[in-house]
Amino acid sequence: KEIDRSSTSYLAKRLSKEYIIPHWRTFALTMFLMLIVAGTTGFMAWLIKPALDMVFDSKNQTALALIPLAVLATTFIKGFATYFQLYTMNVLALRITCDMRERLYAHFIKSDIAKLHSKSSGNMMASILHEVGMVVGMMNTVINGFIKQLITLVILVGVMFQQSMDLALIAFIGFPLAGYPIYKLGKKLRNLSFKNQEMAAKFNTHMSDTLQYSKLVKAYNCEDFEVSRMSLIIEGMFKMGKKITRISLVASPMVESLAGIGIAAVIWYGGYQVMTGQTTPGALFSFFGAMMMAYKPLKSVSSMNSGVQLGLGAATRLYTLFDEEKTIIDKPDAKELTNVKGNLEFENVDFSYVDDKKALNNVSFKIESGQTVALVGHSGGGKSTIMSMILRFYDPQSGSVKLEGHDTRDITIKSLRYSMSVVNQEVML
Repeated sequence: KEIDRSSTSYLAKRLSKEYIIPHWRTFALTMFLMLIVAGTTGFMAWLIKPALDMVFDSKNQTALALIPLAVLATTFIKGFATYFQLYTMNVLALRITCDMRERLYAHFIKSDIAKLHSKSSGNMMASILHEVGMVVGMMNTVINGFIKQLITLVILVGVMFQQSMDLALIAFIGFPLAGYPIYKLGKKLRNLSFKNQEMAAKFNTHMSDTLQYSKLVKAYNCEDFEVSRMSLIIEGMFKMGKKITRISLVASPMVESLAGIGIAAVIWYGGYQVMTGQTTPGALFSFFGAMMMAYKPLKSVSSMNSGVQLGLGAATRLYTLFDEEKTIIDKPDAKELTNVKGNLEFENVDFSYVDDKKALNNVSFKIESGQTVALVGHSGGGKSTIMSMILRFYDPQSGSVKLEGHDTRDITIKSLRYSMSVVNQEVML
């Protein structure tokens, strides 16, 4: 069965297993601090009731002394808990960023030569810098934003239901209606995320190539041509960014409108209950305070959906890269190569980079230890391909390459490459 790497549940499981669980202590501390922040927020909303009923209505002197102290203690605890929670979350995000970038760089550098040559350096840099940043940003949003705001929302809604079940139901009756359109918008943003990342990769690739080979651009008087080409890419990114921004902001007026309806209904029905003696002014103001506090995390949760969907799109691309399998690998019974003297043999070797054109066609030759050999031929004749076959950058499609009588596919890659030195035609060395 083919794995659906775009599935939210699949991505959540892998990201949790590979990047959250290894740092579970930091994560657990962050969650504990979030509970403290959410709990103190809910407690502040609850304090409104005794402050109004006991101080302003009953003129209770003890309550007048204790409630301000409770407010001071609560704000002190909340302030320090917020600081340490944000600090530990940022440290966790930095650690995950480092882990992910190290893993992706190692994946690229250890990939088969064929895979590396199929990707541009700009594309790979875009993945390491841009896409990793988006994925970690999404994880930070989910943990530090979505989960934190959700915990706060649950506690504040609990306070609201404790004060008045009728008013709580009235306040939130319209919000389930917003769930489906927000879900559909999220799916659309996920799809746009793929296109946005492709454009970012194209931008990085073109920027890297033109600046790296600027002498060539100038030698052919192509500066204006390259500026024009880059302008088209940048304008495409602008249009895509505008579309993503428009869709991601649609949820905000929906939530604002539903909040306005809820507030108006609570004021009318709550005021009626106070007038008829069904509840106290303190209970109504406590409920109203909790409701106003609850609308902020509710709005935040809905607005975070866009960042989460864009991050999930980036995560899909990353896991597609991570799950690429190497073809040039050691056999289970591969042997270490020892006592290398340099006896090399090609035996009926065929190899093609593309299906309709052979780079090597039934090539056979033998080089004895101590010989000095030059391969001479026109460009594209197969000289570099032969060198690549000796180093086992590629395997023959038929025939065999042998060193000291051993097929290179039967030798460990490490010992094979350790036994030789190479100076390639590139000047980088």
